[in-house]
Amino acid sequence: MKQKKDRMAEKGTIEIIEAATQLLRQLPLDAYALYFLGSLPFILGFLYFWADMSRGALAYQYAAEAAFSMTALYIWMKCWQAVFCVRLQANLLGCSQPTWTLWRVLRLIAVQTAIQPLCFIALPVSSVLLLPFAWVYAFFHNVSVTGNGKTSDIGAVYREGWQQAKLFTAQNHIFIMIYSLFGIFVFLNLAIIIYLFPKLLSTFLGIETSFSRATWGMLNTTLLMATIGLSYLVLNPLAKTVYVLRCFYGESLQTGADLKVELQRFAASAKAAVTVIFLLGCISFGSPADMAYGAKNDTARINKQTTDLAISAFELDNSINEVISKREYRWRLPKERVVKKEDAGIIGKFISGLMDTIKDWLKPVIKWFISAIKWIMDKLFGWIKPVPAENISPGNWMQSLRIVLYALIFIAALILGFVLWRVYKNYQPDKTATATVAASKPDIAREDTLADELPADSWLKMAEDLMSRGDRRSALRALYLASLSLLAREKVIIIASFKSNREYERELYHKAHHAPELLAAFSGNMRIFEGIWYGMHQISDETLRIFKDNQTRITAIADKL
Repeated sequence: MKQKKDRMAEKGTIEIIEAATQLLRQLPLDAYALYFLGSLPFILGFLYFWADMSRGALAYQYAAEAAFSMTALYIWMKCWQAVFCVRLQANLLGCSQPTWTLWRVLRLIAVQTAIQPLCFIALPVSSVLLLPFAWVYAFFHNVSVTGNGKTSDIGAVYREGWQQAKLFTAQNHIFIMIYSLFGIFVFLNLAIIIYLFPKLLSTFLGIETSFSRATWGMLNTTLLMATIGLSYLVLNPLAKTVYVLRCFYGESLQTGADLKVELQRFAASAKAAVTVIFLLGCISFGSPADMAYGAKNDTARINKQTTDLAISAFELDNSINEVISKREYRWRLPKERVVKKEDAGIIGKFISGLMDTIKDWLKPVIKWFISAIKWIMDKLFGWIKPVPAENISPGNWMQSLRIVLYALIFIAALILGFVLWRVYKNYQPDKTATATVAASKPDIAREDTLADELPADSWLKMAEDLMSRGDRRSALRALYLASLSLLAREKVIIIASFKSNREYERELYHKAHHAPELLAAFSGNMRIFEGIWYGMHQISDETLRIFKDNQTRITAIADKL
């Protein structure tokens, strides 16, 4: 296992980026066509969705249908990106393209549909937490590689993708840093090009567009989203290729696939070298007859060597498996971990794996933190450590100083404990103030006083008290608030600070239309109250009597609702 890790440690971040760039250059154009066939519809649909939802006057009426369409386009993009990753793997291994049967296509769609939409939750949460972002980002790229339709077991694809995400942690973090920095420059370059392109058309070709006429009008969120979409189309193939290589090298730790690829390349190089040497020998030596006879023998020998090389690669693989399975070499193999079957679903397994990764990451951090604390304590207080008895001398004044310091620290601790105890003992909530707040009554003269601040009985008592003091105007408002509080208690209306009296009347009409007498009594009192409270009219005895009669009917009818 150590030899494998040492072999993989040679693959640095810059090296794997260079390998990914080289692999992208070797891809045929039809592979890029597959990628853009899946990604372009989503990017264009997203731009239309963004512009329509942000500026359309009636966008809210079909927001659900538009969101569902974007979901379908996203699944379409992820499925084609998985096919693109399959093409990358085939080109990397130097093998033929896989056969796409109907069942494999359905398995690929099922796996990508089940896992990929979770990134809209996992990536924002992990970016806020910051620590697990690199693993989560790598996981969803790995799903595009591992969810290639070979299996329909979503759990197996999830476990394989997460296992690959946990490998080569430093390489993954450094790549994301370089990729993000490079993405910023790509974004700025594309934004400048998009912004200046209409001006260049106007300056050099005389073509006027709405963008060249309204220069500042281009600076909007739609331009921002268009630039982000173009940056994604430019950068994402590189990210996909890097994670294809990471998964390939991660699987090679167990299967040795990288060695097989190197052997295949070596066999091809050896075959070409033998052919060149043979041709040079034919040109330099021998008569035409000898050359013909030698050529025949050499051709047979080359074919035999080629066959031997092909057989040797297969036999070498079997020999390696036989040797490492012997008893004397088993101690070099890593101990296999028994995977327990859990009843939790894919979300539970994902959260469990995420927590395990965070714990593994925090262990060295906690260890380093404890070491740092010990180092600081040693530097600050190391000089007051007690001196061994054999080192004590009659003139050692440092020992006396240490004793004094220990005594002062002990006394300071006692004083701090005593102060904390007195603070805790003397801390008592101000019950008098609480009771005063609880007993305080709302100000009837304030416009923002709501009916639900007191029950109906309290409002009626306040009205009687105000009436006895001769303040009929305030008493009338207290009676009106009492009726509102009573109707709110019976769930006929809902008290809110933004509602007007007319809105309460309409709400009562909708919810208590079966009680016309209640509507008539409330409407009559509302008009009387608005005329007195906002019109500053005097309250006559007849008006007050009518208001009280309506109040009595409201109370009687509301109790029966």
